Order: sequence, then C-alpha cells, then structure tokens
Amino acid sequence: MSIKNKILIPMITMAVLAASMVFAASIIQFSSFILAGLFTIVFLGLCIPAILLITKRIVKPINKLFEQINYDSLTGIYNRRYFDENIKRIIRSLSRSGGVLSLMMVDVDHFKKYNDTYGHRKGDDCLKIIAAVLQKTLRADDFVARYGGEEFVIVLPNTDADDAHIVANRLLECIRNCDIPHAASDVTSCVTISIGVTTGCVDQTQSWRDFVERADELLYEAKQSGRNKYAFSSMTDSAPMSLASAKKTIISLKQKEKSTDTLNKIAFMFLSQSEKSLEDMLTAGIELMVDGIDLDTISVWRNSKKHDGLHISQIYRWDAEIGSATPTLDAFMDITYKEYVPSWEKLFAAGESVNSPVRMLPDQETIAVLNKFGIVSVFASPIVVHDALWGFVLFADRKNERYFDSDSAEMMRSSAYLFANAIIRSELEREVVQAEELAKLMLDTSPLCCQLWDRKLNVIDCNEAAVKLYGFKDKQEYVDRFFECCLPEYQLDGQRSDEKAVKLVNKAFEEGYCRFGWMHKMPADDSLMHAEITLVRVNYKNDYLVVGYTRDLREYYRMMDEVKSSLSDLESLQLLHKP
Repeated sequence: MSIKNKILIPMITMAVLAASMVFAASIIQFSSFILAGLFTIVFLGLCIPAILLITKRIVKPINKLFEQINYDSLTGIYNRRYFDENIKRIIRSLSRSGGVLSLMMVDVDHFKKYNDTYGHRKGDDCLKIIAAVLQKTLRADDFVARYGGEEFVIVLPNTDADDAHIVANRLLECIRNCDIPHAASDVTSCVTISIGVTTGCVDQTQSWRDFVERADELLYEAKQSGRNKYAFSSMTDSAPMSLASAKKTIISLKQKEKSTDTLNKIAFMFLSQSEKSLEDMLTAGIELMVDGIDLDTISVWRNSKKHDGLHISQIYRWDAEIGSATPTLDAFMDITYKEYVPSWEKLFAAGESVNSPVRMLPDQETIAVLNKFGIVSVFASPIVVHDALWGFVLFADRKNERYFDSDSAEMMRSSAYLFANAIIRSELEREVVQAEELAKLMLDTSPLCCQLWDRKLNVIDCNEAAVKLYGFKDKQEYVDRFFECCLPEYQLDGQRSDEKAVKLVNKAFEEGYCRFGWMHKMPADDSLMHAEITLVRVNYKNDYLVVGYTRDLREYYRMMDEVKSSLSDLESLQLLHKP
C-alpha cells in the first residue's frame, strides 16, 4: 500500500466513524445502549461500501498524480524532480549523524551515435534496459533517477569510498553483460556507460549541489579518458573524518595488511618449490586464503581446444565442508563454455574476471548450474599463459550474496595464478622450461611491484606494476636505472642503502625469505616512498634467484596520519565538553 493510501483510508474511515459515534450519542439520549449499538452497526454496514467507493475514487487519481510527478514516464524510475527533493532530505539526515554519502553521475557512452544508427525507438528501449539494470543492482536504501536524456544520478547513503568503488565496478560489469549491440561505438561492440563517483562525510557546510557538480566533473573525466570506466574523488580529502569513519578506516587498513600478509605466505609456499605434493600445496594455500575470505568451494578449470569450440574440465576441487580436496565432478569433465557459461569465454579473453551474486549473472544456463550446487556468489579469475587462455579458477560462496570487494578480488586473482602455476610446474618435464615458466609466472601473478634479483644484486626482470610505480618508460629502463635513480644514500636507520641492500638480499639467498621496511627515492621528483619489501628465494635453472615484492606504503601512512589527526581532534573536543 502506498503512503497516500495509508493516510487517506484511515482519514476517511475515521470521519465516518466519528459521524457514526455522534449519531450513536444522540440515540443514547433517547434509548438504551443496546439500541444505540444496533443502530451503529446498521449505520456502519450501510456506510462501508460508500467508504470503499469514495476511497477508490480519491486515492487512485492521487496515486496517478504522484507517479506523474515523481517517476520518469519512459524508464519507470524516479525523475529529476524526485531527486532534487529527496537529496535535500538525505543531506539533512546525514549531516546530523555525520554520515557518509556517495553520489554517481552515469552517462551512456556514444548514445547519440546509438540513436543515429538504430533509431530513437531502439534508443528508448536501450534506456529502459539500462535504467532497469541500474535499479536492480542497487540496495534498498539507494536510489537511481533519470537526470536528463541519457544521464542518470545514483544516490548511495552511508556508502564509503571502498563500497562506492565496488558499486561502480558492479554497474559497469552489469551493463556490459547486457550485451546491447552498438556498432557505432569506438569503445566496444556493445553499449557501455561512464561514471563519475564522489564520496564524502556530510556536514552542515555542504550542499547537495557540491556532490552533483563534483560527480559531473568526474564523469567528464571518465569520458575524456576513454569511457567504459569510472573516475573517483573524495569530497573530504582535506576535511577531518568522523570517529565512525576513522574506526572504519583503521579496520580497512588492518584488512589490507592481513590480505598482503596472506598473499606473501601463499607466494612463499608455492614459489619456494616445497617438497609437498601438488594436492597438499594447493590445499595448504587455499586454507591460508579462506581464513581471510569466507569461501565454500574453490575449483581449478583447464581449457582444451576441440573442433566444436573451447572445452573446459575441472581438474581440482576444494570444499570447505570437508576441509580438503575432493574428487572432481564427472559432470564437469570436457564440457563447453557455450553449454554452461556462454558469456565467460568472451570476458576471459578480454582479461576480465567474473564477480557477481549468482542471480545477477547474465546467463540462465550458468545460474541454473550454480543454483543446483547452492552457490549464491562467484568470483572467476582467468589464467593467461603465453598470451593464451589456459583456464580459470572459480571461487564460490554458498552463504553470502555479494560482490567481492577489491582487496578480496586482488587476493583471489593473485592466488588463482599461483594455483595454476603449481599445476603447470607439476606437469613440466624439463628444468630449464620450468625455470623460465616459473620466472614469468612470478612476475605476472603479482599485483604488487615485483622484480627478480641475482646474487650480485642485478635486476634480471620486473613486471609492469614495477615500471608504472617508479615512472620508467619500460622494463629495460627499470633494469638499467633502478639503482641509480631509486636508492637514497641512507635509510632511516642511518645505514647506507647499498650496503643494507646487499645484506638483506644475501639473507634471502641464505634463509629463503625475509621481510623489512625500506625507503625508496622516486625518479620523477626525488621524493621518498615508504615501502615494505618481501624477498623470496626460488630455484632457477641450476641456481637461485630472489623475487622481490614492493608494497607502496605512502597511502597507508597518509591514511594513518589522517586517522590519528581526526582522533586527536575528537579527543580534544571531548575534553572541551567535559564538565
């Protein structure tokens, strides 16, 4: 029942009841109470049909008027007027509680070209589909409105930056999964969207227009940088955070720290070429990972090419209920992508992962199969070896319907490569091939800056993340200029950087593993970067190499300083208000 119905029906009913009571009171003056009661019952019996008729005739037009005023006639979602009215209410509510608001401006990429190519009727159909997907993807407290033309606005109350990133990625993925053809687009062959996202703690000084204007600027930035993506910025980078936000930031930092620690342990276990059997290594690595991510099953799938297309087979399966590896399922041996997961082959070929609640997946075939096993959420990460799709690793959750956050997704992607690496290594016959494959996989599997060192402290190779972090133009420049450009003369403890580096690399060669804090110099401006370094010794041909993982801690320290400053300010305020 709508709000109007809830108000009007009781009002009309009460009016009739009041009239009946007045009538009953007059009867009581001349007759007995029983007679008055009988008259009242008869009177109400005659009035109830009239009440229903009056209510229907009054409420129906009001409902229709409400819909005309607040809903967009084409897409069926809220319109600009509804947004303008309700965003003010949300801002007022959040400013009183010190809550967080995320706001998104969404635009359909190259929509004019779409209309020119397919016609305005198809354009209208396209907007209806996009509006429905946006609305379906959001939570109950969020809302989406058509802002104008092909532009939409999404309001996410009590949604912080981390959750806003997840929602933005989810929306981009869901629209791509609709696979609406767009031959005129220079982005992809299907319809895509661009998003501007801003997040901030709401206070009395801010207007809803501040959020809209910032999100609109970011939308323009996303479109200018290639479309089919989102641009993000915080509204409160320079403002102190609330106590709740500070606590949430601390929890987030601790989770990131735990995630990195777990990934380091898994990498060390798999890359140090332990004497454990393949199955034992996979099980031990999975047990480390699921301690931080609540998962129920993990399975590894391998591709094979046949005349009727690409086939997949399940070659390893772990189940949380059993707590160990389980026999692979016969039903999933030598099946085709087309039969079970039609859209995944295309996604994997583009290097994209699947991250979604099962009910939000685009393929009914996939939903039916996963529902059969009670799975409600999935993350599937493709494995690419030598520029070919080797297979994928499927992470599944039977209990929690969710999109996996960025930290969990990063750990699962990296772990997926490490699992595949262990399987590939077990199948290789020649040591030299194994060593070269291992070195390549070690670089490619790391989401962090990663490099290979020999005993003389020469950089043998690095990954693209390393090139990007330090701002070199390519891997060769990194290898040639790293020591020259990236080492300050002294570390914070007073030791010379070159002497300390030799000691630590030698320690890794001798003991197999070491981890320490480090200070790097950034080539672009000679600024200093706090970092955490993990060194792992691995076999390479007839000798060893050391793999070095570098974690940039500048953002970590910036956030910790912000948290400390905010907590200090809050403590000062509390002291001032004490009697």
